[in-house]
Amino acid sequence: GDFDFVNFGFSFRNINGVETRRFAPSHSFILEEQEIFKNSLLIKDIYSSPCNKAYRRKFIIENNLKFPAVRANEDILFACLVARCARRTLFSTEVIYYASIRPGSTSRGITVNNFVQTERSFVIAREAFKRDLESEEIYFHFDAHTAKVLSYLIYFAAGHMSSRLEFNEASRCVDRIGLRRISGSKEALALLPIKNRLMVKFTRCRFLFWLIVRPIVRLARLTY
Repeated sequence: GDFDFVNFGFSFRNINGVETRRFAPSHSFILEEQEIFKNSLLIKDIYSSPCNKAYRRKFIIENNLKFPAVRANEDILFACLVARCARRTLFSTEVIYYASIRPGSTSRGITVNNFVQTERSFVIAREAFKRDLESEEIYFHFDAHTAKVLSYLIYFAAGHMSSRLEFNEASRCVDRIGLRRISGSKEALALLPIKNRLMVKFTRCRFLFWLIVRPIVRLARLTY
């Protein structure tokens, strides 16, 4: 078929080459039109990484699709920009991308600047999707997307940032983007799996969040 892009499976491996996680559908399927955009916003079957995808060159050029000029989470926004323009996409069960997880990797660290850059990416996203957000359905999908991304980042920050001061600054960033507001939106949270809903709700109390989540995440890092 004539697909704008194809999604393949991908796998994470530790330094010993042992697979720790795998993401691949159990069967091949196709999405079309606005279902592609909504799926991408929810990071459901369309993951943010461009490494597990093959894009039709003409599609990329005709829609002038480029990575945004930010230094963190630019792949998340790029995935949504692609999905918004796509008319047809295929999901393959074949795994073609293998990522190695290494201690000390820059992709496993996080700083306040990551949050500042993420805030910039959401400003760009809101401008790019301004007309789409006039639709109530897309508006709530975008809010769900925002909550899912930011709650993951703030959990990650709790376990990886060196000080409470840094964490507080990161918290202010995610709240400026809209995490605290969206955590009270029944319509947006209803679009997310239960695990993500609970994650978002728990981020409301940052003091307890820091005290409880930080040691759990740090312990998980030692036993990963």
